[in-house]
Amino acid sequence: QRLSIHTPWTMSCKAFLENKDFEHRICGMLPPMSETIRPLLRSSTAASALASTLRPQITSIISSKVPKEVKTIRVQIAIGSYGQDTHIDDNIHSKESEERPDVIVWFLSDPTNIDSKQITFVNKTLPPQVINKIFDVLYKVPLETNTNSVS
Repeated sequence: QRLSIHTPWTMSCKAFLENKDFEHRICGMLPPMSETIRPLLRSSTAASALASTLRPQITSIISSKVPKEVKTIRVQIAIGSYGQDTHIDDNIHSKESEERPDVIVWFLSDPTNIDSKQITFVNKTLPPQVINKIFDVLYKVPLETNTNSVS
């Protein structure tokens, strides 16, 4: 099973929420993630670096759980806060970057942990059982947020 990651397919969170090509689920962000993201939002470099750190973790989680018949899943991470710029993992460059990702995990930070959200979008072109599995494994997903290398 091969997972590939592409540069951002640019669209706002609101546009993804309204897009009929993606299913989405919203859950609360785990407090450690929210507390890590909040100070990094002042620096696009630090936020993008965190997104690049989270992408392989999410890719690994998905690859270990989805059925083997799924050959490629394109993953994208976005980090932002309500009403501010979003920092997207854009450190990987590919000729296929115009393709929509299959999975987007959008971390939206708020001044309070309770209002910080994780929104997972999954492209409806994936089989329904894969979509459900991705939502299950990414629900409030605990991720390593070591910021020593990204702050």
